[in-house]
Amino acid sequence: MNHYVRNWTNLLARVLIYGLTGLLFGCIFFNIGDTEDDQPLSIDQAQATFGAGIFLTQVYYLLPFASISTFFFDKALFAAESSIDLYPAWVYSLCQIVLELWVISLCALVQTGVAIPMMGLWNVTISNSASYLYMYTVFCMSGVVGNAIVLLTSIVAFSQDLAFLESPRLL
Repeated sequence: MNHYVRNWTNLLARVLIYGLTGLLFGCIFFNIGDTEDDQPLSIDQAQATFGAGIFLTQVYYLLPFASISTFFFDKALFAAESSIDLYPAWVYSLCQIVLELWVISLCALVQTGVAIPMMGLWNVTISNSASYLYMYTVFCMSGVVGNAIVLLTSIVAFSQDLAFLESPRLL
């Protein structure tokens, strides 16, 4: 059982953080991609909308930094089990990615559900549900990649401070 199942507070806090971040970005970039009567965006509107979408995507890379401290809590157990060759590091890493995948998907669902309608990041050439699904998929993949980079750095780093310092360099 991972720490989200053992401690529901971790899960609720992480979902709340993603939801509040989506609300914050929704307020900052409120209706940035909306046009009247589904008209095409002007060049300036398109650049601003693209920038807001890229900024939101980058947040998904950065929010998994919260898992560095959680990983270092479990790192002592991993080091003890790995030192007696119970399993290799790649098995542990794969399991961590799979265990984090459902949390990242849930957080992306909440943040996308809040931010996308508020920001108006709809693709007018396809349906809103397809546009939402595309954005949700991009945000899930961004979160998984960010989480994998943080996990890799945490495994390689000797201390939590070093992991916090080195992870941004890989991003």
